[in-house]
Amino acid sequence: MIYNMGKIATRLYYPDIHLFINNQEVVDLVIPDGVRSLRNQQFSCFVNIKSVTLPRTIKYIGTSAFGNCKSLVSTFFLGNIQDWCEIYFEDKSSNPTSYSQNLIIDGEEVTNIDIPHGITKINSYAFYNCKSIISLTIPSTVASIGSCAFWGCNGLKELSIPGGVTQIGSSAFRGCTSLSSVYIPHSITEIAQQMFAECSALDNVVIPGSVTQIGDSAFKGCTSLTSVYIPHSITEIAQQMFAECSTLDNVVIPASVTKINHSAFTNCISLKSITIPNSVNSIGNHAFENCSSLTTINLPEQIQEIESYTFAGCSMVHAITIPNGVTSIKSAAFKNCTNLTNVTLPDTITSITKDAFDNCTSLEKIVVPSGQKVRFVQMGLGVYEHLIQEQEDETIALIKLAEAHAFAKDFSQAILYYTQAAEKGSAEATYQLAEWYAIGENLAKDTHKALQYYQLAAKLSYKDAQLKAEQIQFEIEAEHQRYNEQMAAFMNEQIMSYAQQTISQEGQPTYLFFDTECNGLPQFYDVDVHMTNNWPNVIQLAWIVTDEQGNVLKRKSHIITPNVFEINDNVANLTGITTTRAMREGIELTTALSDFMSDVNNAQLLIGHNIDFDMKVVGCELYRNDMDYENLLSKKTLCTMKRSTYFCAIPSSNSRYNDYKWPRLEELYHKLFGCSFSGAHDALSDVEATKKCYFELKKKGVL
Repeated sequence: MIYNMGKIATRLYYPDIHLFINNQEVVDLVIPDGVRSLRNQQFSCFVNIKSVTLPRTIKYIGTSAFGNCKSLVSTFFLGNIQDWCEIYFEDKSSNPTSYSQNLIIDGEEVTNIDIPHGITKINSYAFYNCKSIISLTIPSTVASIGSCAFWGCNGLKELSIPGGVTQIGSSAFRGCTSLSSVYIPHSITEIAQQMFAECSALDNVVIPGSVTQIGDSAFKGCTSLTSVYIPHSITEIAQQMFAECSTLDNVVIPASVTKINHSAFTNCISLKSITIPNSVNSIGNHAFENCSSLTTINLPEQIQEIESYTFAGCSMVHAITIPNGVTSIKSAAFKNCTNLTNVTLPDTITSITKDAFDNCTSLEKIVVPSGQKVRFVQMGLGVYEHLIQEQEDETIALIKLAEAHAFAKDFSQAILYYTQAAEKGSAEATYQLAEWYAIGENLAKDTHKALQYYQLAAKLSYKDAQLKAEQIQFEIEAEHQRYNEQMAAFMNEQIMSYAQQTISQEGQPTYLFFDTECNGLPQFYDVDVHMTNNWPNVIQLAWIVTDEQGNVLKRKSHIITPNVFEINDNVANLTGITTTRAMREGIELTTALSDFMSDVNNAQLLIGHNIDFDMKVVGCELYRNDMDYENLLSKKTLCTMKRSTYFCAIPSSNSRYNDYKWPRLEELYHKLFGCSFSGAHDALSDVEATKKCYFELKKKGVL
C-alpha cells in the first residue's frame, strides 16, 4: 500500500504512539517513489512500525525522523548502494537502520558492502548500527567518511582505509566490536574523537606519522588492545584516549608529547610499564587511575603539579620519587596505592592534601629534605608524622669525604665514597662517577659503566645527565659498528676465497636465499608490483648464495638509505634500524638492487620464508626505479613457510587457513632444532635461519 505523505505532519516527540493512515494501522511503511526528503520527527515514536521501505529518490532525512521506532526490524531500499551513500541523515535516528539493524536492497540483506568507484564521500550515519555488515570495500575515490558512519557495525572484522581518504568523522567506527585490524593511511592527519571507541576486538594499532591530532576517547574501551604506536607528530594525549583498554600492557609516549590529559589511561589494568618523556609538563587528574599492574612510576622533570587521583589505585607501585619542581600534590593523588612503601618528596612542594596518600596501607617512609619535617607536617601530612624522615646528612658527608680524597689524589678512596653516596640516591655523586668513567682520568675508562651512571643520574633529575647518556650511547653504538664492519670484512675475505674455488667448478647449481625488512606492511597482499602505493619501502636487503650441498659462496646484507621516507618508530623498535642509523650506515637503494640482481641472475633457485612477500616488495622497488623486475619475478622459487606447513602442523584458529596455519620462521626453526635463533627481524639473521631450515628439511625428506 502506498501512503500519502501529505497527510503525515511534522509532529512533536511523544512516547509510544501507533501510526494510522486513513483509519488503517500502518505496520509496513512504504515511502512513495518521488519523495526526496522526510521532515524532523516525521515518524518518531510510532512503535508499531516493523518495516520501512525508502524510495530511490530519497536524498534527505531530518532529525529523529524514525526516533524511538523501537519495533523496526527491516529497512528496505529501492535503489542501490551508490544511491544509499548519497542520502544525508541528520542524526542517528534519521536512519531507520539504527533500530532495524539491517539494510535490505533488491530483497537481500546487505552483508558485503562494495562502495562504488566514483563515490567521494560516505555521509554521516550512512550505515549506523547495520549489524549484518561483515565486509567493507572503500574505493580510492572516497575522500571523507562522516561521523558515526559505521557505528555499531559489530559484524565488521577488517578495515582498510584507502590512501585517498583525508577526513574521518567522530565515532565513525565506534562499537565495531568484531573489528580486529585497521589500516590507517598516511593521508589521515586527525583521528577524531571516539573514532574506534569500544572496538573491543581491536588488538593492535599503528598510527601513521601523518597524524597530528587524536581526539578524546579515540580508543576508549578497546579491551583487546595490547600495543599501540604513537607517532612523534603527536603533542598531546587526549582525554580518555585509552581509557578502559584493559589488556594494553606497554606504551611508549614519544618525546613530542607535552601534555597527558585527564583519564587518558584510566582502568588500563594490564599496563605494566609506561615511558613518560621529559617533554611532558602536564598530567591530568585520573590519568593513570587504577592502572593496577604498573610497577614503577618515573615522573618527568617538567611536572609542577600532581593532580587529583592521577595515580590512585596503582596498587603494584612500591616506591616513588617526586622530582624537583613539583609544587603541589592534590587530593587522593596516590589513593589506594596499597603496596607503596617509600615516597621521596622534594623541597619545592608548597602544598599537599592530607588525603594524597589515603589508604596507602603499606607506607613505611616519607623522605623529605633535611630540616623540612615540620614544614611538611604543617602542610598536610600531619597524619603521617610518624612516617616522615628527613634525608640523612650522611650523604653530604660522604660527598665531602670523596671531594677531599680526590683533591689529595687518593682516587681509590674518592671512588669508594662517591659510590656509597650514589647508592644513597645522590644525583651529584652519581653524575661525578659517570664523568670519571667516561673520561678515564682518575680510573680506567669504561663507557658502559659511564652510561649506567649517567642514566641513573638522569632518573635523579641531574642536569645534563640525559644528554651525556645519549652521547655515550652513540659512542658505544659507533664502536659496535666499527667492530661489526671489521668482522664483516674479515668474513667476506674468507667467503670470497672459498667462493672463488667453488664457483670455478662448471655446472655447479647455486641457491640464493634472501629476506627483507620493510618500513611497515602492505595494505593488500594479493596485488602486483605495479601498485607502488601499496608495497612498503625496503630498509634492509640480505641474501646468501650456496651450492647444492649448502656451502656458502657469498653473504651480503645492505641497509638502505631512506632518502624519500622516514622509518617509523614501530619498525625501528622491531628491527633496530632507525632513520638515523640507516642514514649513517645505509647505501643507495639502486646500488643494493644492482648488487642483488647480479647474484639473482646466476642463481638456479630463489628460496625464502614467505618468499612471495619478499619477491613483491623487491620487485616493486625495482619497478619504482625503472630496473628489470621481470627477470626477478620469472625466477623459480621455493617457500619454506608453505612447504613446511604440514610438517609443523600448527593448528589454525583463523578461517583463512585450512587445517594448519603457515608457520613463522621462529616456529619452524624451533620445530627442527628445539631452540630459538638469535637476531630475529634482522634480514641477514633471518636468511641464515632460513638456509639452515631448508637444508635440514631436505635432510629429513620434507623437501
